[in-house]
Amino acid sequence: MSLVIRRGIRNFAALHSCPKVGKGCNKGAKPKRQACVIGPSGVHPSVEGGYKVWRNISLLICLPLVLLCAYNVATTFKEPPRPKFAKYEYMRKRVKKFPWCGGTDKSFFHNPHLNALPDGYEVSDEEDCGHCDH
Repeated sequence: MSLVIRRGIRNFAALHSCPKVGKGCNKGAKPKRQACVIGPSGVHPSVEGGYKVWRNISLLICLPLVLLCAYNVATTFKEPPRPKFAKYEYMRKRVKKFPWCGGTDKSFFHNPHLNALPDGYEVSDEEDCGHCDH
């Protein structure tokens, strides 16, 4: 079985050998036969700058598109309005106080403008909370 596999590999290499194998060999040295790898890769015998194409695509196409999208988001995004507070008995339950700040009802990442306490928001809509531009 291994003889069949070796013969198949040898025949494949003979059919798909590179035409420029002998280029750059010492005089009198017999060139080695090698299999061709077609396309830009690290093992291709001639490195002709396939990476330059992808570098140029990245720098000239992808980077400007990312910057354009970032500019679009930065200039057109508007903060959605804060939801109205509705006191439901199943929401915002505090069985025991949080352990930071000597025990408090505020979660660790509390925002007084967006996160309601069990009794309502700390900051009204008209007041400036310092977190956003109104």
